[in-house]
Amino acid sequence: MATNIISQPEGINNVLSAYNNSIVKWDNNTLSNITYGEVHTSVSTLPFKVYPAPDGTFSINLKDIIKVELGDEPFEDSIEPDLSTGDFIYQDPNLKLTFNPEFRVCNDNATCQGQSIGFRLIKSAEDILGYVQKLNASPNMYLMLPSENNVDFKATYFEGYPFDVALLNVENSKTIKIKNASTGMEVSEATNDINVKRIVVSDGAYDWTSEDILPLTPKQNKLEIYVNDVFKNNLVLDRIDAKCGVYLKWFNRNGAYSYWLFDRFYEDILKTKTDTKNKYYVGYENIENLNKIYQNGNKTIERSYTLTTTVRKEDYKTIESLYMSPFVQMYIHQTPFNQVSNKDFINVEIEDKSYVVSEQKNGKIQVKVTITMPDLFMQNY
Repeated sequence: MATNIISQPEGINNVLSAYNNSIVKWDNNTLSNITYGEVHTSVSTLPFKVYPAPDGTFSINLKDIIKVELGDEPFEDSIEPDLSTGDFIYQDPNLKLTFNPEFRVCNDNATCQGQSIGFRLIKSAEDILGYVQKLNASPNMYLMLPSENNVDFKATYFEGYPFDVALLNVENSKTIKIKNASTGMEVSEATNDINVKRIVVSDGAYDWTSEDILPLTPKQNKLEIYVNDVFKNNLVLDRIDAKCGVYLKWFNRNGAYSYWLFDRFYEDILKTKTDTKNKYYVGYENIENLNKIYQNGNKTIERSYTLTTTVRKEDYKTIESLYMSPFVQMYIHQTPFNQVSNKDFINVEIEDKSYVVSEQKNGKIQVKVTITMPDLFMQNY
């Protein structure tokens, strides 16, 4: 036996979370005079060099290498859905990737022996509780949304705004069926690859109801998801009638996108600051010819919005993932029924603060969040 993989991360159904530790340990019982090890990846033309522990084994945490593999903009959305074509399931290769590092052991003559491992990755981050819950549920396919058991899910669709849910681990050449138990109607679509599936409910201008794909009831819809007629997931989908508001989209901890419409009335905060270092003296004149002493310095302006919404306790997990998100966007339209383009979303930042959850007597939770807009261009000197 040559190079042997002693241990490796298992993930959930052999799918790893890219932002958790991925430690691989290996050794070799064939070569003599072993001096170093190498990890070869597509990230770099040069290998990552590692040195043996006292027991002769090698180990490396792949997490930082994987983050390089994900690229400079790992959370950007590449899908622009259009339900008028009749298609409502979109393949998204950017939400799941394969990673095939080779682990080598080398001796003092630079003779190396190696073994490769193929990993499947999603852009998620697991905490210990969530990981244990998923292991106990042992799902082989699930929606990429918050859930306690990865079988039953909850989401809210705001009519007239773009919305989708992502489905992980559908095998090639399978048929996805969605049944609305609230109406008895169902719809099916075949898949042709193993990428993450984006089930698009609305593209902004059109939705399942307007296109007669799978009409939704005005309030709550109990959707059942099947693959080749085998039940997989429940999705309770609340449908909120069209209204104006501030619509946010963000990358959640489960490795896909979440959405929420905040109230239309919000606090607009404009914070200005003048750089006094660039303020210069121009007062070298007699007073009768003087109308200014200093020329103003450069100015910076930061604009932020404080948004509010009221959610039920069962919806708060969705909002909670917003606070934790590395990537948040605001929809430029505050009115419904606009055909979506990725250019319609602009990057914003969530204010860093402590968020306290206070449940009201009616079981609802008041949510307030402040977003910072992109820098404003100024007419500076």
